[in-house]
Amino acid sequence: MTLIALAGFLVGCATSQGLTEKDRSKIANISLDPNVARPKDMFFLDQGNALAFSLAAGGGAAGAAVGGVKGVAVGAGVGAAGESFQSPQSAGQLLLQNAERQGVLIEKITLEELASAIRSAGRIPIAEAASTGTAVLVLSIQQFGFSVPHSFSSDVVPLLSIKCELKDETGRVIWSASDRLLPLGNPVKPISIKDMYPNPKAMEDAWREAARAVARYVAQRL
Repeated sequence: MTLIALAGFLVGCATSQGLTEKDRSKIANISLDPNVARPKDMFFLDQGNALAFSLAAGGGAAGAAVGGVKGVAVGAGVGAAGESFQSPQSAGQLLLQNAERQGVLIEKITLEELASAIRSAGRIPIAEAASTGTAVLVLSIQQFGFSVPHSFSSDVVPLLSIKCELKDETGRVIWSASDRLLPLGNPVKPISIKDMYPNPKAMEDAWREAARAVARYVAQRL
C-alpha cells in the first residue's frame, strides 16, 4: 500500500448534498452547534512508519535503505496494516496530549474557521441566538492529525477531514458537505516534528491553516 492509497483509504472524498430553494427560503439564519464530535485519537504518520507501511505492502528495498520505524500511526481506522506500529504511548499521542494541555483543540480551531468562512461567504447569516427560522449546522471531525507528505520527508503536514450537516427546526438534514486535506498536494507548509512538542503553537497554526482550507470549500457550497 502506498502513502497515496493509505491516505485515500483513511479519509475518502469530498461530497455535498445541495440545499433546495424551498428549504433555503425557510431559513432566516443558522447557528453553529458548539458540540463537535471527533475521534479520540489523532492520526500520526512519520517518515519511519511511512517506510514501514511501504515495506509491509511490498514497497521494496528503496524504503529499507532509508531507515527503521521512528514513530507510530495513532488512532482507529488505520486497519490491520498499521496495527503493529500503534502504541498507546506513541509520539503522536504525546504530541496531542501536550497540545490539548496548552489549549490547542482541533474542534475549537475548526469550528472557529468554519464560522469565519461562512461569514465571509455571506450566503446565510449566523445567528447570535436561535429563533424562528434558525437552522443548526452540526460539524463533525472524521479524522485529524499529521503525516509526512511522502515517505522521504522527515517533516509533516496536517491532515483534516470534516463533515457538516445543516438541520431544520424539525431536525431534518437539509444540506450536507464534507471535505478533507490529504498528505499529497497539501497546501500547508511542512513542519518539523521536533519543533511540535516544545511549541504547540506550531501545531495550532498548521491545523488552523488546514481548517481554513476545508472550511472555505464547505462554506462555498452552503
